[in-house]
Amino acid sequence: MSKLLFKELTGEVIGAYYEVYNHTSRTYPEWVYEHCLMYELRKRGIPCVHQDERRIEYKGKIVGLHRLDVLVDARVVVENKVAERIAPLHKAQTISYLKAWDKQVGLVFNFGGAAPGFERVYFAPRGEKTRIGGIHGRADRAADEAWIHADLAYDIAGGLYEVHSILGPGFVHRIHVNACHREMLWRGLASQRLRKMQVR
Repeated sequence: MSKLLFKELTGEVIGAYYEVYNHTSRTYPEWVYEHCLMYELRKRGIPCVHQDERRIEYKGKIVGLHRLDVLVDARVVVENKVAERIAPLHKAQTISYLKAWDKQVGLVFNFGGAAPGFERVYFAPRGEKTRIGGIHGRADRAADEAWIHADLAYDIAGGLYEVHSILGPGFVHRIHVNACHREMLWRGLASQRLRKMQVR
């Protein structure tokens, strides 16, 4: 079995999580547990930063802000949740924090379940992004002539793939919306951000 990265530090942080979980009820919002966790970490002499912010850029343009729950010892990202259980979306969100803060190890703590639960999340930056042929260029795809506006559909799909390949999963929806809007405009496609849309 491979050695855990920052094993001692994450062990201390997990110990602080259990201390908070065992001395609080399951009725509070996230920020209460967050403050309790900060107290426990500082009591243990572990440096931590609360609610740190990063601007998220997409192709040189700022598309949103990311706010981190807790950064421990400038090495470990902590994401706190109050839910029945930790969901894949919570882990994806933690990966987006690791990517934005250029860190490798994250801990997702759940304060809402009937029993304590946490997940260790890792992020290893990949090298060059790969592109799937057929989405990015007209010459190497066989457009389905039966589609209505097939070229437009391919341009939109290519733009969405481009956004996903650069940002990846886990960011809040408004960051993806802003990036998609920018990408469509760069492709010469009329784009408008809507707050609400009625669907019948």
